[in-house]
Amino acid sequence: MTSFRALVRDSWSRTESARWLVVVPFVWSFAQFHAVASVLGLQGFSVGVRFPTPAALPTMWTFARAPQPGVVVGTPPSMDAPSLVVANLLFSTLVGGLLTAGFLGALHASTTGRKEGFGESVTRYGLRQTLFAGCVALAGTAVFAVTALVPPLFLLAFPGSIVAGYLFYATPFLVVTDDLTLGDAFGRSYHLALRGGGYFSFFLGYLGVGALCSIPITLVSVNLGVLGLLAGATLTAPLCLAFAAATLTALDEIDGPNGSGDPSVTGSGVNTSTRP
Repeated sequence: MTSFRALVRDSWSRTESARWLVVVPFVWSFAQFHAVASVLGLQGFSVGVRFPTPAALPTMWTFARAPQPGVVVGTPPSMDAPSLVVANLLFSTLVGGLLTAGFLGALHASTTGRKEGFGESVTRYGLRQTLFAGCVALAGTAVFAVTALVPPLFLLAFPGSIVAGYLFYATPFLVVTDDLTLGDAFGRSYHLALRGGGYFSFFLGYLGVGALCSIPITLVSVNLGVLGLLAGATLTAPLCLAFAAATLTALDEIDGPNGSGDPSVTGSGVNTSTRP
């Protein structure tokens, strides 16, 4: 099995026709309004680390840890005005889902040598990706509500998010690589997670390399104000594209017609087999 870093390099080398897609994670990084506001309002110095799980549309905040002043272990974060929360959830679900559809669809077409543009991908996968984004938003809201009612459960939020990320990280990617319904994609992701093998190895590689990248990215992105945000978004945009391409390639291998559960390297690089 190829290493995670080799898989990222190989996948990146096959995205030449889609490099312009770096603009999507760049722009979407600034649409994470709460994170941006926390940086602009930061007093002092902040350092942190994130343990990212594979994201369909990764951004600077996949790797950078936004400052969280005043958070005490065991205490859930405070809620903003309900109307702002609802508006942000709707915006993230609708716009994020459509951007994810176009981003993943065009990127997968590039890595597999197919012709499918951003707009075509939005039309083809937009509804399913929007529904997935809605599921994620609802799950996050439910977790917040539970931890608000029972604060000690906040301690379980982090390990719970890692487990959920592992079980279902493939879902939005399988919608694109296999053109599955959302329900079938959830089911296949769950079964791949139980099988382990390459699915588990890739998850660990993403988590570990992502955590290592997180420390310097956080230092730059959150401590230099507007310049830091611009620098962080610029530096991480190609990284986001490479990580997303690697996830698509890995799942093509793991879940392909001849997939053994491990993303493997062929004589010409990474196996590019895909399903209609």
